[in-house]
Amino acid sequence: MRRAFVAAGGVLAAFLSVPHAQLRVVPLDEMGGHVALGLALRHLSNAGIFLHTTAHPDDENNALLVLLNRGQGYRTALATATRGNGGQNEIGPELFEALGVLRTKELDALHRFDGAEQYFTRAVDFGFSFSVEETFEKWGKDEIVADYVRLIRMIRPDVVVALPPGGAGGGQHHQASALITREAVKLAGDAAKFPDQIKAGLRPWQPKKLYYLAAFGFPGEQLPQGPLARINVSVYDPLLGKTSAEIGTEARSMHKCQGMAQLLSLPAPMTTIYQLVESTIPGQMQKDETSLFEGVDTTIAGLARFAGARPPRDLTGGLAVMSAAVLTAQKNFDTIGDQATVKPLLDGLYALRVLRRELRTMSIDEGARYDTDFRLRQKEREFQQALLVANGVQLEALADDGVVVPGQTTAVSVVVANRGAADVTVKNIKFEGFDGDAACALTAVTRPDFGAFGGGRGRGAAPQGAAGQAQATSTLKKDQVVRCDPTVKIPSGARVSEPYWHRAGDAGRYTFDADAPFGLPFRPTTFYVQATLVFGAGPGAEEVLDTVPVHHRYEGNIFTGEKRTELLPPPPFAAHRRRPVRGRRVRLRDPFVPTQPHPDRRPPPPLPRRRAPSAKCASLSSTTCPMPSKRQSSLPCRRDGRRRRRSSR
Repeated sequence: MRRAFVAAGGVLAAFLSVPHAQLRVVPLDEMGGHVALGLALRHLSNAGIFLHTTAHPDDENNALLVLLNRGQGYRTALATATRGNGGQNEIGPELFEALGVLRTKELDALHRFDGAEQYFTRAVDFGFSFSVEETFEKWGKDEIVADYVRLIRMIRPDVVVALPPGGAGGGQHHQASALITREAVKLAGDAAKFPDQIKAGLRPWQPKKLYYLAAFGFPGEQLPQGPLARINVSVYDPLLGKTSAEIGTEARSMHKCQGMAQLLSLPAPMTTIYQLVESTIPGQMQKDETSLFEGVDTTIAGLARFAGARPPRDLTGGLAVMSAAVLTAQKNFDTIGDQATVKPLLDGLYALRVLRRELRTMSIDEGARYDTDFRLRQKEREFQQALLVANGVQLEALADDGVVVPGQTTAVSVVVANRGAADVTVKNIKFEGFDGDAACALTAVTRPDFGAFGGGRGRGAAPQGAAGQAQATSTLKKDQVVRCDPTVKIPSGARVSEPYWHRAGDAGRYTFDADAPFGLPFRPTTFYVQATLVFGAGPGAEEVLDTVPVHHRYEGNIFTGEKRTELLPPPPFAAHRRRPVRGRRVRLRDPFVPTQPHPDRRPPPPLPRRRAPSAKCASLSSTTCPMPSKRQSSLPCRRDGRRRRRSSR
């Protein structure tokens, strides 16, 4: 007994001595409730737009992106010239174009922390570059300038920041991207430059400020002379419980294939420094700054500036009502609670929609009308998102299968939950990307859904009424959940899931598919569900749209938990097998082999033929076989008479 007790104590001591490991990062996009609503309100009160340009994945200033987006509510975008396919891979075998896809996904992952939108140009990371001239030659300078002009006209930023244009360290892609950014900022506001973009529907846009990063941070670097913008990114955020610098290191740790540090930042002061090199604001370049947006009006009321010095009264009045509603929502959030923000958010959404209708007939310049409505569209999306979070509304769309082929049918479960005090009516559920119009008859969910036993949709708990019958409903009260489970069909012409950028040989510039949205990380999924929800009742009711992609969920290993993927139509494959041989078991090749093999791929070696059994073994009736050597030992023979091989250790 004493021995058993001592052994048990030793096992316990060994267990307690093992370091406790726990995942310490949670993407802010996964936050819900109070934190998510606070972030949404910050965006509602800010109409400013920020663009950060870099050369490769990992060149971005993650702490700055967190500060501007999560901390201050700016819309932020990152335009990375290349996808980093010329680098190395610390975590797997992917190189070249496959590595570019991997690094694109890693940027997607880190933006769940910093909130930025991601865009790319057609430039290829062709490896270390020794000169700006070499980079311009291989990329095609004019073509990449055109790409950046296009992105500026699409995003319409007030402030742009770029990498330093000088120095000899780090490879010259960085300096080339900075010089191209500056040229693009100067050209984007000229309608005579790149007129094909104007014909396609884009409009000229002139950013108000362009900054260069003052230094990379390499040892011995000197700061440039003159006024600088010093941005403190270590200010504590009480809503998030961390500083922007600390969250920035969490985002940066997603650059896994580049071997980025996984140890997170500890509390410490941190400042990032930029130099203003272009500005349309008089006198601004002669000032030291503590904000990149000094001198830029980014309030909701400030949108009236697009209409000139004397904007229409209807415009200023509508913007004032919107602004007051946002301020009331923020005050109620700070002093009362989340649910108290629903009413002012509905008021603000109503005022915004009235203003957008009136804007069409206001006596203002067409360019002013476009830019005002461009920002108002963004605010409408943000109002709707804030309302969904404030009332705890959740929409899920889960399919039985993740890899789908044209003509296939699959079941999709749509789940709508309302955890807020206000009633929510589901007016319509629309399935996009599928053949036909699937009917979604919502029924109440009255028992738990144990997803662990139900596969991709969590089918372990079909909705049941009190007596085992489905209860149809469309208005959700507090803590009520409804769902529908229609069967949908993948269209015969479903596009294959593959990159939309293509490289010919060792070209220094990609070709983009003409029908793909320019510069996005990947082509957006065509399979999604849109729910039209009604908040409130009577004259004060407002419709809110919530759109989510259709996902398939599945389990990874026991350590990684639930995983999700969009629906992925694969390329066509064919199965091949050898001709059956009488009396022998048929050996199948790999179950899926491309119908058109790659022209550079060598054919697989032929399968080895069976060798005839040795004469010595075939003549023996015993189960042993003498070794064909001087050693006096034997090995068992196989039943077919061939000698067994001695196993090596």
